Amino acid sequence: MQVQAITKAKANKDKYCYFPGENYPILLIPTMAYFITMNPGYAGRQNLPENLKVLFRSVAMMVPNRLFIIRTFLASCGYDNYDDLSKKFTVLYALCEE
Repeated sequence: MQVQAITKAKANKDKYCYFPGENYPILLIPTMAYFITMNPGYAGRQNLPENLKVLFRSVAMMVPNRLFIIRTFLASCGYDNYDDLSKKFTVLYALCEE
C-alpha cells in the first residue's frame, strides 16, 4: 500500500504523499527511492508476489571482500602495516560471525 501511494504520487509529480489510513501529508522528495530487500532462503520468509515483482528491478548482491575493504580502510587511515592488520581483523570478524 505504501509503495503504491509513493509510486502514484511520484507519477503525478505531487509534493506530498498520503499513506493509506494516515491523515497527515508526507513530504515527497523527487529524488527519493525505495528498496525492498528479501532473503527468501531463510526459514519463514516468502518470495515476493509476482504482481509486486514486476514493479521492481532485481539487483544481484554478493558477499563483500572484507579483506580488501579493511585493508583499504586501514591504509586510508594512515596505518603502515595495514596488510598484516587487515588479515587479523578479517579473522576476527569471521570469528564474530560464528
